[in-house]
Amino acid sequence: MEVQSAMSATTDSPNRLDRLKDLRSAGRAANKEVLAIITIEHPDAVRAIDQVASTPGVDLAFIGPGDLATSLGRHGEPDHPEVQAAIAQAEAGILRSRVLPGGVARSAEHANGMIERGYRALVLGFD
Repeated sequence: MEVQSAMSATTDSPNRLDRLKDLRSAGRAANKEVLAIITIEHPDAVRAIDQVASTPGVDLAFIGPGDLATSLGRHGEPDHPEVQAAIAQAEAGILRSRVLPGGVARSAEHANGMIERGYRALVLGFD
């Protein structure tokens, strides 16, 4: 799974830092400071949201409604019912996990609703 490969590349793993002994302490310090954010922008990620959101090391899952709409064949239609259903499915899976949810709010009112539902990282505007 792509998210597992990405997480392996961002953490102090034997595959990287054990070969570079001088960087071990730097790697450990960086792991404490790095925020690992994944994006949910494809129907495959939505279908596998429980597995994706439970990947060790992921801190935040950001739902990208514009890219998700495009990958669903609804370019420019983030409000289409199919896209909204996919967003709701992804949101529910993220909220069931220990991962923080993030996303795009189109207005202050929309942002407030997202915050009330548990979102902790928002972009105001578009993705």
